Amino acid sequence: VTGVQTCALPILKSLTPGATISVTIGAGNTSPGTGSGPTQGGAGGSSSISSGTQSITTVTAGGGGGGSTVNSNDNPSAGGAGGSPSNGSINMTGQHGGSGIGWYDNNSSYLSSGGAGGSTMFGAGGPTNQTGNNNPQTGISGYGYGSGGAGGASGAGSVTYGGNGASGIVIFE
Repeated sequence: VTGVQTCALPILKSLTPGATISVTIGAGNTSPGTGSGPTQGGAGGSSSISSGTQSITTVTAGGGGGGSTVNSNDNPSAGGAGGSPSNGSINMTGQHGGSGIGWYDNNSSYLSSGGAGGSTMFGAGGPTNQTGNNNPQTGISGYGYGSGGAGGASGAGSVTYGGNGASGIVIFE
């Protein structure tokens, strides 16, 4: 397997025909931070399979982390990491969120760029964004299942919000 992944792959044996397995699909976080201060984006919900009438160990694919943010001049904000799996026969964790960058230009402007959200095998994390002329930018939410949200980009101490992480996914074959 190549590339970056977030995946919990269970190999289920000795299942009873007609028995059920419970499936939970986590919600993507749709409520970015609000208020007077910088607020990190919300994490995406975890998705899992667990015992219904069939007894199995709960297997979870975590949602992506929310992007971070700061409320100060030219400081970088990191993107949220891709989700973490647990209890699979094979577990593949998502990519780390990227670090942002910040700088001060010759025109007395503070600029920064939020870090990209961590990607997974199911798609990209929120892409990086950049302030311009001291205009803050909210981080972009993760696109792929289990991916992280981008960090917010703050210029001149403006309030920004990190992007939201995306939910996990369950696939049966």
